[in-house]
Amino acid sequence: MSFAIFLAIALPLLTQTSTASPTPGATPLVPPTTRDGSKDFDFMLGTWNVHTRILSKLFAHSHDWKDCSARITTKAFQNGGGELEVGPMRCPGAQPVSTITVRIYNASTHQWSLYWASTTASLIGPPQVGHFGPDGVGIFDTYYTYRGIPVVARYRWSILPGNHPHFEQLYSNDNGKTWELNWDSVCTRVS
Repeated sequence: MSFAIFLAIALPLLTQTSTASPTPGATPLVPPTTRDGSKDFDFMLGTWNVHTRILSKLFAHSHDWKDCSARITTKAFQNGGGELEVGPMRCPGAQPVSTITVRIYNASTHQWSLYWASTTASLIGPPQVGHFGPDGVGIFDTYYTYRGIPVVARYRWSILPGNHPHFEQLYSNDNGKTWELNWDSVCTRVS
């Protein structure tokens, strides 16, 4: 699929109204920074094989994980001010799902807004907003409603030994006091 088609898919998603709403009076969970992070996601440019584990039941003390795989391609746009990541995800017993992530950098706050969508779930919640810290770990949070439960949704990015990007999604139903990991991905570069 061409980059122009990717953008034709991505841009309408960004204008959709999400059913998730922030907690009334909520302030940003990850405050702005003064560090220029405009190149922080450049490590994801290219094509990757991704192994993902997805927790079967959230907030149920479950230890039942589903193993999935994907091949994603990430390209920059807006002169490096944004990135588009697309690829099919395959999970056992299910049809492949096309996924798309759009990352947009805000030069004023030095933060990234991350949008995720799939062919089965459309746009998922409001954007995750945050940045990478001096330790090289990226934290991106938002308020979200999961099956009627208000949660803080967190994306955490890091680099594992061997230069493998590592993505985790965690939810908190107690405003960040405790976190439940529900999505864990490790990427291996193809090209």
